[in-house]
Amino acid sequence: MRHVSNVERLWCRLFLGLMTFCIAHSALFADSIEFMSGAKLEGKVISIDKQNRRVLFESVIAGNKRTGTYPYDSIHRVNWNGKDYVVTPRSTPRSDRSDSENTAHVERTPSDVKTLINTVGRSTPDWLSKTPLNYPNSLDLDWPLPAPKPWNSSKNIGQYIWDRINPNARQWLSAGGQIQPPRGESNAAT
Repeated sequence: MRHVSNVERLWCRLFLGLMTFCIAHSALFADSIEFMSGAKLEGKVISIDKQNRRVLFESVIAGNKRTGTYPYDSIHRVNWNGKDYVVTPRSTPRSDRSDSENTAHVERTPSDVKTLINTVGRSTPDWLSKTPLNYPNSLDLDWPLPAPKPWNSSKNIGQYIWDRINPNARQWLSAGGQIQPPRGESNAAT
């Protein structure tokens, strides 16, 4: 009879533990939802409310158990107890539209891409003229790397982004866009 080493026992225990985890995981999280955006969520269907057209779904996100209610119109497909159900069909591109209006895959040759870069890529975007530039006149827009010392967020653009833009979410969209402030803050401008 062959002697089994401690290393072999350890590998056997790890293998059995992994198999047990996989079986338990598949039993607990056998259901999934595919949203209209294409995002997928794994978990368990708790209930389906056909009258109000919504699904109550439980999942584990970042180690925390979450239960959410999702309306039918946000769900494309539900996999429930091993069966697929299409809740809301995705629209297909209409054939009467031009190619640029369809969302179909477009293949381009390297020369086509270079032509696009030289024409569209070098022109200014339409939204740029409508966007007010709101930065200090002292800011060095050349973005020298590495930034000269000492730290000066009024001069060095990377430091300006770090010190002034990142902590002030309301400045992220300076073209009149709406941004919700972090919880606990008012909508008044700072």
